[in-house]
Amino acid sequence: MIYSIKDRNSIRQLKLDKSIKRRFRKIQLDDSFGKDEKFVRKLNKHFFACGCQEGAFLVTLTLFVLIFLFLYSEPSYLKKWWGIPVSLIIAAITGKLIGILNSRFQLRRMLEKLETM
Repeated sequence: MIYSIKDRNSIRQLKLDKSIKRRFRKIQLDDSFGKDEKFVRKLNKHFFACGCQEGAFLVTLTLFVLIFLFLYSEPSYLKKWWGIPVSLIIAAITGKLIGILNSRFQLRRMLEKLETM
């Protein structure tokens, strides 16, 4: 289903109603807002973001750092069996939180921009 933004009330509902994410799969703008496809793509990306992309990036980066540390230095936490999985889990959670917070911030800015149109 597609959620259509028609006026300021539908923007306000988009901000307040948390069930919209479960009920709709896409957001589109009414013709009164114009036909900016790039803006609509970014709006959908930030509204439905879960932080997985940022989490995966941070896990990959952490894995490379851990391999580098393992090969070229002697950190004490890598000698313990739990050092690597704990580092990767922390990286995944941190990346996910960063992704979610960044998307919420970007979405808020985009919705404020829509309200001024």
